[in-house]
Amino acid sequence: MGHHWAEVMAAGSRGEPSQDRSEIEVSSSAAGITVAPGPVPDWVVEAVRIGGASIVGAEEAEALIWLSHGSKGLSETLDKAPYVRWVQLASAGIEWLFREGLYRPEKIWTCAKGVYGPNAAELAVTLLLCGYRDMRRFLRADAWLPAAGRSLQGEHVGVIGSGGVGRSALSLLGPLGARTTALNLSGRPVPEADSTHPIEELASIIGGLDALVLAAPLTTRTEGLVDSGLLAGMKEGAWLINVARGKLVDTDALVEALRDGTIGGAGLDVTDPEPLPTGHPLWALENCIITPHVANTLEMSPGPYRERITDNVSRFVQGRTLEGVIDGELQY
Repeated sequence: MGHHWAEVMAAGSRGEPSQDRSEIEVSSSAAGITVAPGPVPDWVVEAVRIGGASIVGAEEAEALIWLSHGSKGLSETLDKAPYVRWVQLASAGIEWLFREGLYRPEKIWTCAKGVYGPNAAELAVTLLLCGYRDMRRFLRADAWLPAAGRSLQGEHVGVIGSGGVGRSALSLLGPLGARTTALNLSGRPVPEADSTHPIEELASIIGGLDALVLAAPLTTRTEGLVDSGLLAGMKEGAWLINVARGKLVDTDALVEALRDGTIGGAGLDVTDPEPLPTGHPLWALENCIITPHVANTLEMSPGPYRERITDNVSRFVQGRTLEGVIDGELQY
């Protein structure tokens, strides 16, 4: 283990900013990387090769590329890989890493945050447009219905989360004529938004929003963020769109708000519970549009994820800062 690596690990143990740990040192340009679970697709082999490394067995690898979007087998793979210092995850949402106690602070962990942003944002805007244009009713119709629907032009849309999904959604909403507000932990301005607020101010501005898009990671701070109180404060006719995680929303409170007309409707790609059981009240609500967690599918993933693998392998080989480093304290 290099001197620089030892210093980095010591800094991490003192609670200093975790991003320092993303600067790493490897012994040679021919870094060995293991990939699991197998079989390893050809595009991964090529991505690692272009990045300047080679694929080796777990017992001699310095890094692990984890291809599954779940946790099954990850702990066992790491147990067989004593020299692994960096783990690249395929998922953008990684709450399971901490919930299941798999996070090992002595290693650098990177995820795919920012990689799938355009895919998820595309569906978020699709759900919002379908809600505004009354598409659920029209798509099921077997007769010519009266005209209905509204336009996004001039509407005020809030987006919670300013990572890849949130910023991509904001970049799509602006050209459609919407006025946009980003909400994040810091309140630091988001270039794609017309205005930015810290998330602590959500309750005070929610009444001025015509729609709210959830694009935030699931953490202990964001779980249950959209509860009965927040829903009660939303505009009558406002739409809630969730392409993040189902547990950001209190499902029972949402059902009640949709039934009572407290809000205009909801577009959900994620739910709690998930999968949403047959017969759940949400299925029967005319003002609720549900898709089965398809904001990003496996078929959409290889292109963007291949680029992230190549980039991070190259950075690892050269000892440069990695992209998508997971903060162990913030848990995303």
